[in-house]
Amino acid sequence: MYNSSYPNGVLNASVFSPSCYQYGTISVETNLYSEDCLYLNVWAPVNVTINSSLPVKVWIYGEGSSMQTTVLLFGQSAGATIAHIISTLPQAASFFSSVIAESGAGRTLLTMQQQATVGNTFVNALGCSNARNVVECMRKISPTEMIQATPDNTAILTYLPNRFAPHVDGKVIPIQPINTSPKVPFMAGTCTMEGTLLAYFTFIKPEQVTINDYINYLNITFGADRVASILTVYPISMFNSTLWPAFYAIATVLTDAEYTCPTRRALVTSLSTKLGTYAFLWNHQPSCPWITSLSANILSLLGPTHTSEVPFVFGETMQLPPPNGTCQMSADEQLLSAQIIAAWQSMTQYGYPAFSNGSRWPDWSQRSIGVQFTRNLTFTVINTTQCDFWDAFQFQNTTNSTGISNNTFSTGASMETTCFGHATAVVALLTIFFGNLCM
Repeated sequence: MYNSSYPNGVLNASVFSPSCYQYGTISVETNLYSEDCLYLNVWAPVNVTINSSLPVKVWIYGEGSSMQTTVLLFGQSAGATIAHIISTLPQAASFFSSVIAESGAGRTLLTMQQQATVGNTFVNALGCSNARNVVECMRKISPTEMIQATPDNTAILTYLPNRFAPHVDGKVIPIQPINTSPKVPFMAGTCTMEGTLLAYFTFIKPEQVTINDYINYLNITFGADRVASILTVYPISMFNSTLWPAFYAIATVLTDAEYTCPTRRALVTSLSTKLGTYAFLWNHQPSCPWITSLSANILSLLGPTHTSEVPFVFGETMQLPPPNGTCQMSADEQLLSAQIIAAWQSMTQYGYPAFSNGSRWPDWSQRSIGVQFTRNLTFTVINTTQCDFWDAFQFQNTTNSTGISNNTFSTGASMETTCFGHATAVVALLTIFFGNLCM
């Protein structure tokens, strides 16, 4: 349980803090877990001083704040979703000079009513729905029991409204982020085959995935009444030339519906501000595993998949997978990493990305041109024509209605106002930047 005191009043900052509790199979870490997990890791050059005025990068998961004008907020996956949300809030420009969202921008958030339904289900699963004080009842539940009770209908495949996540509450997040625009220069991009990693960790044995699994995925994610129209655009025959047709069918739909096309929507909204909009496509398959649970022989089957750009963004090209792997990326890949770091650094300092030779990225508004990351970097049109189908599909509820009038679960029992519906990291970030969420 949470413990706010430290031995002799001293926090040992020479080791990493515990990780926050996780559920699912893709986010499991080897660190200790604790509710006392919201810490900020600060990395700086050895010769830095209080007067150095260096640009700052804030990575999600993680938080920080600064009143300087050279602060980049960036994140990947759920972190990209959070970064995009924060970029659209009215206060964003007061805290950040630019934002980068890697594989997660543009998602439609739950309404207050939808999130309350999730909360009610969770309270019932914990056996607290009839408690006189629901919050006190929940505080007595162990983290392990809470993880076991967390809704997890389809493992990690889908971004469904069945989990705790940021939602439109009319106050902290006043409207759907996709219905407004970033308030600072904005960059977003995705990987060519986002869905293969998520599908792999869901099924483990891709060769055993069947067409029935594909249909079931479509049913659960989009609804039975919409399966036929999706199959018209993504028929199983489209994937017959692949090693595992049903597996790649799921991965492709997942990539387009939940990553590529929401990201395009976020980029489109950014154009209206004329502050700078930049796009990238990660199309490089790393030569080394970057996650301990991946073997080298599976990499070619996953391709440029979800999270595969992360080691390049942070210059982690040696001793892979971390912390003590034996694989080293090629010289070309190390150069690729250096170019990405230079572009992200330029975004931090100047509000636009540029490579180490000073070559500035084109604005995405110019015929949808962006940067494609392969072994050879190219400025190219990023083809997202498949998103016309998904934009018309409108499979998610985009209402701005908050649904209920206050920030409580409507369980019928007396309870305190709670922020439990927000993901913990989001609460920490938004509270630090924009004040107390539980008002």
